[in-house]
Amino acid sequence: MYKSKMFVTFEMLKFYVMKKLTSFFILLGLMTACNNYSDEYNKSQQELASARDSIRVLQKQIMELSYPANQRLDNINKLIKAGDLDAATAEIDNLVALFPKSNEAQQENSLRTKIEKLHQAKIEEEKRIKALGFKVLKDNMSVSFGDVKASFSGFQTANTFTFDSYDDHYRYFQADKNQKYISASMSITSSSSNPKLPQCAVYFVNGDVLEYSYTTFITRFARWDDYGSYLGNDADFNNDFSKVNTVRFKIGVEVKDENLQRPFVVVLKKEGVLERTYEQFSTPEISYSGYASFASTLTLADVGESGQYAVVKRYNFDKL
Repeated sequence: MYKSKMFVTFEMLKFYVMKKLTSFFILLGLMTACNNYSDEYNKSQQELASARDSIRVLQKQIMELSYPANQRLDNINKLIKAGDLDAATAEIDNLVALFPKSNEAQQENSLRTKIEKLHQAKIEEEKRIKALGFKVLKDNMSVSFGDVKASFSGFQTANTFTFDSYDDHYRYFQADKNQKYISASMSITSSSSNPKLPQCAVYFVNGDVLEYSYTTFITRFARWDDYGSYLGNDADFNNDFSKVNTVRFKIGVEVKDENLQRPFVVVLKKEGVLERTYEQFSTPEISYSGYASFASTLTLADVGESGQYAVVKRYNFDKL
């Protein structure tokens, strides 16, 4: 019994060792295969990276050929003419870097000299405007933005603001005592069938800024075909942008008499905010409502050509 037990234990040990050796050789084979795969993978990744670099070089060459030196020079001259001097300088840098031996690149010095002169002239003009302050402002009776053109006429200061005329009748607001209405005619022209209208406000001149008076103009239709169209019983195609390109309005704002003596301006914000609304049982049933968000103060730049605001009418600028 004892010898039999020792024999079984030896056989089991032999089997165990053979099993371990078999597992070892299998694992060794797998590791070798993985190493070979890893080498192939790394090689393919390197080839892919090289291909990508080649593609980038080719794309750059294609871009250069699709935008040759002569076209770049034409664009530089256009940018200079438009006053975009920084962009023109950047284009000159690109032209010289990409086409250093081209005839166009030989004009580098003359182009840079021209830009420098224009830049200095711009600085001098800015100094002149700053010295004059708001005295440089002018009336703009026509202001365009987007697909909207607003044209103004007939500014007046009176005790009443009249609007919604028909036949020989009209509606009006009466100013409170010690106040007056500033009013004007406003024509809106647009290709849209339902444009949003701009709004105007009063700003007072205070040093080097324009201060918002927190008084905005109200907008009403100027005229109706007849009493029936005013009531909404009949259509008035002249007051419908889906029928005509231009519709006439009246605008008005109430200002204190004491403030009418100060230098101030009527400012239009270049955005559409007033929307056409329908309200049954109102007279008229059609109107425009909404409010623009006016800045508390404006600078000369804000009311310049590229600014978000435009000065429509100046008052008492002889006092500046």
